[in-house]
Amino acid sequence: MMNEKTAKWWGAVITMQNVSDPEWMMKRPAAFLFDKPGGFAWLEPSYADEYPPSSPAWHEIEAELKAEGEGFTFVGRQWTGRIDRYDDPEQEDGEALYWWITEYMKEKGRTPEQERAAVIQSLELN
Repeated sequence: MMNEKTAKWWGAVITMQNVSDPEWMMKRPAAFLFDKPGGFAWLEPSYADEYPPSSPAWHEIEAELKAEGEGFTFVGRQWTGRIDRYDDPEQEDGEALYWWITEYMKEKGRTPEQERAAVIQSLELN
């Protein structure tokens, strides 16, 4: 479901709320989203940085995923939230995605589909 719908997206913003502590909310940038059994995974734009990121770029969440409008909602034991297509450079937490699109992807000369295919091959996700 997610793989097909997001393959041409130029990124997404994941808004997450901790189930046990609803005050704990965060937004995470996603260059790519992937269906996983029992949930989903995302790869943050930091995968493309030439310097090692301070935190992992790959994340997985066990959650029930539901298509809603242009994006998705998810509910899991630990996290609940929403996934929205990135389409506004002024969007909160969009700085990493803006860099990924305007510098990294432009330098590579690839479309999201081409880069996604390269990422899938390098991570051996197929």
